[in-house]
Amino acid sequence: MSGFRESGMLFIPPSDNDEIFAIEQSRLYKSLGDGIKTVEFILRKGLEELDFIEAKSGTPITDRQSAALNTFLKEVTEKFTHSFNLYCAAILGRYEEQNDMNDSFKTLDYSKLKFKFLLVIKGHQPDWLSPLKTKLEQELSYHRKIWKSECIVLNDEMAKKYHIVSDEG
Repeated sequence: MSGFRESGMLFIPPSDNDEIFAIEQSRLYKSLGDGIKTVEFILRKGLEELDFIEAKSGTPITDRQSAALNTFLKEVTEKFTHSFNLYCAAILGRYEEQNDMNDSFKTLDYSKLKFKFLLVIKGHQPDWLSPLKTKLEQELSYHRKIWKSECIVLNDEMAKKYHIVSDEG
């Protein structure tokens, strides 16, 4: 898959060495039914990084202590952790008959792989990103400790500089 649209943005692999696994559209995810949440896609960046990418068209950031913001962060955190767990289950061969993941994902050296959770929010103000990142890092603190994973929160303009969103978006 070369790219796809989500939340008003056109996501693309940054280079020819990178590849997208559209986990949200996969047979693997769809075969599990209700109760499992997932990110839009997983980006394999070369052989050294996996990015779990969630796209949003906005957030309830106006009140940083609001119940709506806490619900939003809980949903995003669940999508990241469910996706990571589903990915690990697929790699371990738990769902071979439904596993439509490309072999390039299955043969990575996981001892050296970096795991990143990227939240991309269209049109978000840059000064709103840091507080969201801090809260997301708190929600995922156990995962960050165990897996040495990283949280990144970007708006669509920053995602273009990160080379995962096209200017054509």
